[in-house]
Amino acid sequence: MVGLDENIKGEFHDEIALARVQVGRLAEMLKDYKSMPFENYIAASNALNNYLDRIQRLSRAQHFMYRNQTTLEQALAELADIPVDED
Repeated sequence: MVGLDENIKGEFHDEIALARVQVGRLAEMLKDYKSMPFENYIAASNALNNYLDRIQRLSRAQHFMYRNQTTLEQALAELADIPVDED
């Protein structure tokens, strides 16, 4: 799957990435909206709206929960800069 080939990152990154992939697929499908049956157009539009709402909610939750915390990668980088004490 394009956009989901990386390792799990946590902190809602994967959920947001999946929702963005789905938004891209739905947007691509809706490019040909004039030839779609009306019911399919409504269903795809509703699904697109739901995924956009999900991205917004996940992004807000991510910001609220993790804005003052460091990621594992940041913590490891900070630890690498600390000199080792030699006895």
